Amino acid sequence: MANILKEHGIEPAPERKRHTTWKTFIKAHWDVLAAVDVTTVEVWGKKGLVTVYLLFVMELATRRVHFAGCTTTPDEIWMKQIAGM
Repeated sequence: MANILKEHGIEPAPERKRHTTWKTFIKAHWDVLAAVDVTTVEVWGKKGLVTVYLLFVMELATRRVHFAGCTTTPDEIWMKQIAGM
């Protein structure tokens, strides 16, 4: 494990806690970092104008966007279902 960390420029755990900068951390984890956000769109439905909440995830390294789900009622139950909890 130590060789893999060293190969990727990551110091062993005791030194890493004290000396790792944000720049080093981001560089080491860039391939697995993602941004998550919610946006809204207004759509016409049978009952008139409805707000739909869209949840999406963007892989930072590739900037690929994944649609995670949508709902008109973004509550705790929906978020747990989307997160797979």
